[in-house]
Amino acid sequence: MEDKLISVIIPIYNVQDLLPKCIDSIINQTYMKLEIILVNDGSKDNSALICEQYAKKDKRIKVIHKPNGGLSDARNAGLEIAKGDYIAFVDSDDYIINNAYEVMILEATRHNLDIVAANAEILNGKSKSNLMKEKHMPTEIITGLDYLCESIKQSSFQACAWLNLYRKNLLIDNNFYFEKGLLHEDEEWTPRVFLKANKVKYIDFKFYNYVIREGSIMTKKDKTKNGLDIIKTCYKLNDIYIRYVDKDRRKILNSYLLNIYLGGIYIGRLDRPPYRKSLKKSFIFDKINNPRDLFKASLFLINIRLYCKINSLSKTEF
Repeated sequence: MEDKLISVIIPIYNVQDLLPKCIDSIINQTYMKLEIILVNDGSKDNSALICEQYAKKDKRIKVIHKPNGGLSDARNAGLEIAKGDYIAFVDSDDYIINNAYEVMILEATRHNLDIVAANAEILNGKSKSNLMKEKHMPTEIITGLDYLCESIKQSSFQACAWLNLYRKNLLIDNNFYFEKGLLHEDEEWTPRVFLKANKVKYIDFKFYNYVIREGSIMTKKDKTKNGLDIIKTCYKLNDIYIRYVDKDRRKILNSYLLNIYLGGIYIGRLDRPPYRKSLKKSFIFDKINNPRDLFKASLFLINIRLYCKINSLSKTEF
């Protein structure tokens, strides 16, 4: 186990108050063979200084300073220099438990896996909840496509890039970099990665602490670009599924796409006249796979504004 190097990529932008907890959780891992890549994405606070201070204390740390280019660009910068056998991502306002990589690399090496998938806890103020319904997840070794389909059927799939440990060659050989400037980039990136993975295993292990904080992308008020980028992602993934996925399993993936698509319309308030031209009612016709999908799609097709209004009143969020 100890001969496998894990490259941990941490994109950083203006998180000086939270950054030490994140870095400490990584340098204090029980699994020591780590390459820790801190990517300072043009921070304007003291984040850059904090990175350099940690690099002086731990030789495993590499620091990249670059102009601000967004989360995708920062992750790509880390990927380009990563030397590890496996790749992990951690967002700089989150942190992991101390034996996270010891447990995950053991599974990866024992079964020669392309991806080790696990679970996380969501921390929102004083409240705590599980990210996924782990008791429903498949635990045998399966293909990435089967993992996508099974977890979607159980309403447990999460596209978060930081939720998994990836074989580096899977990412580099397939040119799996993140699309620069795209919001919700994980929704576009993660399914593509799983489609190419031959051996995936889920472990019932909550290793990651996802912190909800004010000022993050997910809490900002104007989410027009969020919605537009989600719609763009749905069109791209739909084209990929048509080319590479058989009809039966495509039905499952399409159901997930439908919910992403409708959710993007809601959170971006794309029922407004300037943005309606971005929407394709025809897109949803072949995505309906169950009665709930049918109800949501029918409501959308009858009246887009009514659909968004009902979502708003019910406080439904994507």
